[in-house]
Amino acid sequence: MEYIEHGDLSQYIRNYPAKAKAEAKAIILQILEGLEVLHERGICHRDLKPQNVLIASASPIWVKITDFGVSKHAAGKSMQTNCGTFFHRAPEQQGLLPKYLTTRNNYTIAVDLWALGVVAHEVLTTEIPFLESFPVESLQKHGAGAEGIDSVKSLMAVDPAKRPVAKEALKSPWLMGADLSGINSGEPTPPKTTPPKLDDPPTTKPAPPTGSRLLRSQFQHLGVSLSDETADQLFTREDRDEISDTLHSLGDQNIWARTAVSMGYVEVPRVLLRIIDFIDGMDEGMSMLQLAARENQVAVMRLLLNRGANANTPPSIHGRTALQVAAERGHVEGMKLLIDGGLTSLRHSPTMQRRLCRQLQRAGTSRR
Repeated sequence: MEYIEHGDLSQYIRNYPAKAKAEAKAIILQILEGLEVLHERGICHRDLKPQNVLIASASPIWVKITDFGVSKHAAGKSMQTNCGTFFHRAPEQQGLLPKYLTTRNNYTIAVDLWALGVVAHEVLTTEIPFLESFPVESLQKHGAGAEGIDSVKSLMAVDPAKRPVAKEALKSPWLMGADLSGINSGEPTPPKTTPPKLDDPPTTKPAPPTGSRLLRSQFQHLGVSLSDETADQLFTREDRDEISDTLHSLGDQNIWARTAVSMGYVEVPRVLLRIIDFIDGMDEGMSMLQLAARENQVAVMRLLLNRGANANTPPSIHGRTALQVAAERGHVEGMKLLIDGGLTSLRHSPTMQRRLCRQLQRAGTSRR
């Protein structure tokens, strides 16, 4: 297995937003080239997002698409399986297309182009777009430019038939001007003794945000702007009603919970857990623990287990426990955590203990 030193695109955007924005054209162009190859072979990725784009080289920037766990060989056929990550799923995957569109209950490889549009928005703005309407203002505020906005807008056309195929999208005026100097046909090999310099200036990597700064940063990645004062209040307040009032003023908490869990943003669900109980509640047939297991977000899984999530919850409507979901994806670390959590839940759950006692009593009666 190849070792990827620089992590994934979500980490790159979070740690080096200015550099990611400056390299947006090269990043999106390289992802598009990967999609072109996949689509020519009839393969739909179905879960394209920054976490599934690896930074193979930081200087020059070179990215690779990864995690083909839910990919499908479509060969020109439509698909129906509900998969992918919520904010990167196309409208047709969520049953949101207008009735006059015949594809409203099915989807094609065009969903990958929609997801790429969301990824492009994240690279350019560091935010996930809320899609009541196309987020032109956010792109303009971050200086995306007319060509960049037009390119993202074409990728995120509501009607999948109006989205360009990968080969066509590569010819957009915005991407035609991408600077790929330094990218050659062979794999870049950064010096072993001197790691690639990511920020200039400063020459040293800035300390990652902590506490309320981290909470504010994670909300911003969810498309919600918080002031420093509001972030401090959410991070330090103990009064449940005050926290609830503040969060209610910012939007749909369930959407934040689902997206934050999927993306591994621990501080957001940590705050939400103080006012709402979504641990074992089902969302689209999947509990939050199962969702974290699917995305291999170990830190979130640990938080949920520590806050009382039951690793022994019966299978969802999809017929899989969190452990089975993690096993399907080959997430070894998550599987180990869930096994340990399941044993802990068994030891400390009175319901599970009473159930075992009844089983033992029935077994003893049958022996007589």
